[in-house]
Amino acid sequence: MVGLDWRSAPLAVRERLQLGREDQVLHFLGQLPWPAVVLATCHRVEVYVHVAAPVEPVLAELERLLAGRGGLSPAAVTAHAIRRNGEAAVRHLVEVACGLQSAVLGEPQILGQVRAALELARRAQRADWALHRLFERAVHAGKEVRTQTRLGRGGPSLARAAVRRLAEAGLDGAREELVVVGSGEMAMLAVREAAAAGWRRIIVCARRPDQALARAEAALAGRDRAGAVALGARAIGEMEELLAGCGAVISATTAPGPVILAPVLRRALERRAGRRLCVVDLAVPRDVEVPDPLPAGLHVWSVDELVPAGDSVALSGPEDLERARALAAGEAAAYLEWYRQRRAVDALRDLRRQADAIREEELALALRRLGDGLSEAQREVLARMAHRLTNKLLHLPMLYLKAVAAGEVTQEEHRAPPQAVSSAGRLAG
Repeated sequence: MVGLDWRSAPLAVRERLQLGREDQVLHFLGQLPWPAVVLATCHRVEVYVHVAAPVEPVLAELERLLAGRGGLSPAAVTAHAIRRNGEAAVRHLVEVACGLQSAVLGEPQILGQVRAALELARRAQRADWALHRLFERAVHAGKEVRTQTRLGRGGPSLARAAVRRLAEAGLDGAREELVVVGSGEMAMLAVREAAAAGWRRIIVCARRPDQALARAEAALAGRDRAGAVALGARAIGEMEELLAGCGAVISATTAPGPVILAPVLRRALERRAGRRLCVVDLAVPRDVEVPDPLPAGLHVWSVDELVPAGDSVALSGPEDLERARALAAGEAAAYLEWYRQRRAVDALRDLRRQADAIREEELALALRRLGDGLSEAQREVLARMAHRLTNKLLHLPMLYLKAVAAGEVTQEEHRAPPQAVSSAGRLAG
C-alpha cells in the first residue's frame, strides 16, 4: 500500500491527489498493471495492490503515478507518502475500516467508504482474490467493532465536528440561518447534525436545489417530528446573496474546484456591514477560495483544522478502544493465515503440475530412445519408477510449503533452503 493521510500530508498536497469521484478512480485503476483497490476519502488517499516480490519498484511506480495525477513531482509525493507492505498493509486497512485510523475516532462513514472502494474495483475487474478477501474481512471487522463495542455509536463524524466548531464560535442556531452547500452524504449529515444541535433555519445550496431539498427532507425524516426546522433550497448561482444574509456556512461538495469564490466572499462581506461570517469547508479539494489577505470578519476552517470530536472516546472509554484494537488485530491475523494457506495450496498445485509434466516428457523421451523392443511390463516398470522418483523428489518441498502455510516456519527459515529447515527438525512428522 502507498498512501497519504491527514497525519502524513498537508491538505494542499492531498487535494491535488484526490480521487473522490468514480470516474477518477476508474481512470487511475486503468493505469495500473496490477490488481488494485483505491480508497479515497477527505482524510486519505491509499492505493492497495497485490504483487509478488520485489515490491519496492511497484511502490515507487505507484508514487510516480499519484504524482502525475496531481501534477506534482514524484519527490513531493514521496516526501509525504507512507509505504506499507505485507502484514503492515493488512493491519492498517483493517484498522481503517474499524475507525481506528480516522481523524474522528470511530467515525461510521469510513466503513461504507471501504465497502464502496472494493465494489468499484470489482466493477472495474481489478480486485483479485487476495484484495477481494482482504477488503471483505476489513468490512467484517468494522461491523464487529460497531456491534461488540460502543466505539462510534454516538455517531461521531466530521459533520458533527463542523457543527461543534460553529457552536464554539458563539453562533446561536436558534436565531441564525445556516447554509449547507452540497447534496451528497456529507452535506446531508451536516443538515442532520445541525438540526440536532438546534439550528432552526437551514438552506441547502446545490446545482439542483430541488434534489438537494428532497434529500435534506429525507435526512430529517423522523428526526424533526415537531417541524421545528425550516428547510429551504437555493441554487449555486445565488451564493452571494446567501452569504450576505446567513449566519454560517458548511460546504461539502464533490466539485473538482472551489464553488465559493474569493470575489463572491468579498462582495458578500461588504454587504454584511461588519457582521462576521463563519465558514467550515469539509470538501477535499476545498470548496472555498479564501481571499488573500483574509478580510476582517471572515473565519474559514478547513477539514484539517477541525478539532477531532471526542464523543466516541467519551462514550466508549479505554476498555472499548482496547477491545476494538484486539478485534482488528485478530481479523488481520486470520486473514494472513488464510492468505498463507491459499498461497501454499496454489504453490503445491503448481509444483505438482509442473513436476508431472516434466515426468511425462522425460518418460516419453526415454521410451522413444529405447525403441519398440520393450514389453508392456517393462514400460509399466519405467512409468512407476518415474512416478516414485517424482514423488520422492517432491516430498521435502511439499512438507516445506505445508509448514509455511501452517505458520510453522519463521521469517528467517522461510529464506533458508528446505534442507536447512528439515535439519532443524521443523518438519518432524
